[in-house]
Amino acid sequence: MDEGCVHTKATSAALTFIYWLYNHTDNERLYGLSLKNIKSPAPKSRTLRYITFFTLFWTTLLATSLAWNLYVTSQNTLESARIEARSAYDEAIVYMSWNTEHGGVYVEDIEKAKVDGDIITGVEKKIVTTTDKKLRLVNPAAMMREVNTLSNNNQRTITRLTSINPLNSENSPDAWEVGALSVITSGVTEYSSIETANGKDYMRFMKPVVAVKQCISCHNSQGLKAGDIAGALSATVPMGPLTKAKFHSIFSMILAHSTIWLAGLFGLHFMTGRLKKSEARRLQAELELRRHTDKLEEMVRERTTELEHKSMALEHQTLHDGLTGLPNRSLLIERALQSLQFANRDEFPCSLLMLDLNRFKEVNDALGHHVGDLLLQEVARRLKTCLRASDTLARLGGDEFAIVLPKLGEEQVTVITKILLDVLNKPFELAGKRLYIGGSIGIAFYPKHGDDTAQLMQRADVAMYHAKRNRLGFSIYSQEIDSYTQERLSLRDELRHAVEKKELIVYYQPKLEIHGDKAPAMEALVRWPHPVHGIIGPDRFIPLAEESGLINPLTLHVLELATKQCAAWRREGLNINVSVNLSTHNLREKELAERIAENLRKNDLPPGSLVLEITESMLMEDPLRGIKLLKDLQDMGVESSIDDFGTGYSSLSYLRQLPVEEIKIDRSFVMNMRKNQSDEVIVRAIIDLAHNLGLRVVAEGAESQEDWDMLARFDCDIVQGYFISRPLPAEEITVWLRKTFGVKINQPASS
Repeated sequence: MDEGCVHTKATSAALTFIYWLYNHTDNERLYGLSLKNIKSPAPKSRTLRYITFFTLFWTTLLATSLAWNLYVTSQNTLESARIEARSAYDEAIVYMSWNTEHGGVYVEDIEKAKVDGDIITGVEKKIVTTTDKKLRLVNPAAMMREVNTLSNNNQRTITRLTSINPLNSENSPDAWEVGALSVITSGVTEYSSIETANGKDYMRFMKPVVAVKQCISCHNSQGLKAGDIAGALSATVPMGPLTKAKFHSIFSMILAHSTIWLAGLFGLHFMTGRLKKSEARRLQAELELRRHTDKLEEMVRERTTELEHKSMALEHQTLHDGLTGLPNRSLLIERALQSLQFANRDEFPCSLLMLDLNRFKEVNDALGHHVGDLLLQEVARRLKTCLRASDTLARLGGDEFAIVLPKLGEEQVTVITKILLDVLNKPFELAGKRLYIGGSIGIAFYPKHGDDTAQLMQRADVAMYHAKRNRLGFSIYSQEIDSYTQERLSLRDELRHAVEKKELIVYYQPKLEIHGDKAPAMEALVRWPHPVHGIIGPDRFIPLAEESGLINPLTLHVLELATKQCAAWRREGLNINVSVNLSTHNLREKELAERIAENLRKNDLPPGSLVLEITESMLMEDPLRGIKLLKDLQDMGVESSIDDFGTGYSSLSYLRQLPVEEIKIDRSFVMNMRKNQSDEVIVRAIIDLAHNLGLRVVAEGAESQEDWDMLARFDCDIVQGYFISRPLPAEEITVWLRKTFGVKINQPASS
């Protein structure tokens, strides 16, 4: 019986029973429902719908399960037949391989066996043993036919060797094998199907047989090579026993599913008796639930409103700075990305600014973090007043801010930047004190300096640190100031080589006393004779040396050259003092004072012949370490000078504590004092202040006779600048000394 027919009949019987149950049962009695007991619209029809639904669902579920199991059983039967065929194939291959490896098999019963001995070449086909037994050689194909004869007699799986062009006609393929061989030769590894013969079903199965080296001697006429498909091995599996087992399984499955189905229906019938009480309880519960639902809905509305407010507050807290209320880094990146997308789509400019406050650490250290927080809040308030609603002002952390300015050109951004710096330069009245801080701003333009937020922030940061380092107020990004450009990286590597090989040289610029005829002092200024770029000034490679950790060996090299040249001049009778500049990084070297003393001893120089220049801003960055170094130098007898005075915002009380002998007025004031009255006042005030503190004053940047005369009227002590001489190599400055001063040069210079 076909399993599909069995499935159809079972499903039909189930549906017939359901129809009878629906039409011949007293529903009110069956389900125990009464309109008198339950005041609910049409409870009987509702309950009936439930029962009908579950009955149909249960029947469909069982029918689907039965159909699936029938399908799986059928497939398993076919797969069992294939497994048996593969096993027969593997067994036959083993027999054939053994036969082939031994060049055939000699059998005794040659009259009964139908052999292919004639196709075996190069061996004796008939032999007689020492016991007078007559044997004849049997090849693999003949052996397979004999095995098939035995298998056929016992109704077992039959295997036979066949090919399209057999050497023996008895190995010729039948009709099914011809079709199967065409499939196998196309590259399929195995082929099978169900065939019917004499009213019985058989699983026909075929897999290819690959020629080995031993096969070539007999099949060379067919042009075979080792590895070629020589033919195929066909297996025929009787399906009778497997089909019988399949129908036994099908009958068991139908019986089991029918039993489960009927049990489920009776279970549903039993459960309907409980529906009366359940329906009544349900209606009562619905009324109670409706009252609680109304109350719960009101509570949910109140709670939802509360959660919405908390969620908005949490989102604001996540995306904003807790101290200033400004957007934080996450929100800045999000808004910057949006601005760049709009700028790209609508083709309008966009810029990103990085802002860092000056001297904020001093406020925190001196007045405490509370005042620092108040200062940051006031800074945020002032900056917001300068910006549009479409601009984004964010605090990134500490005293660092970022600003996104969409739809503004470079000139407009520059104007706004100056406005921002102006509001920061105004005093802040906090905690009863007036504070001056200022700021430094770096600017990067889209798409000129980058096409994504990260690149713009990085480059604006580079510009900001350039502005801060050089006290420019603001700076626009360029590759020249970026220490991470390829050119700068290459230059830094070359500088390392130059420092290691001591290729740097020293130029000297004289410093003359205005009132007196003593020999001039010299300032040692390092130069880099680059093989490609020529002479490179310190403003270009000193920042590279500081970034790469080369500044200490570079400074020691300059100190060594300067002291050696000073000793050479003194041996020639030119008693000259030499000044050497120190970097902030040199202050961190613990053995700096010892190295200076060692250089003086090695060149037999008195301590007073050396002056070390330290910038005012460097002392302000690390005042404790700077003062300690100055005291150590003073104890050695080495003089110190504050370089670039007037630009570091040091207080008068702090200046009074410094153990120095000299201050140098920054060139920016000296060069503009004849044009700018404010600079003139600053120069005069610095000179008076220094004299009142007992210090010498050096004015650097004198370019003309007018500058010299004005400094003389201000009672300045020493002048340095192009008006006297440009920085020159040691040989040229020596010639200049002899030519300019003649015999006066032999007078000792002041210590």
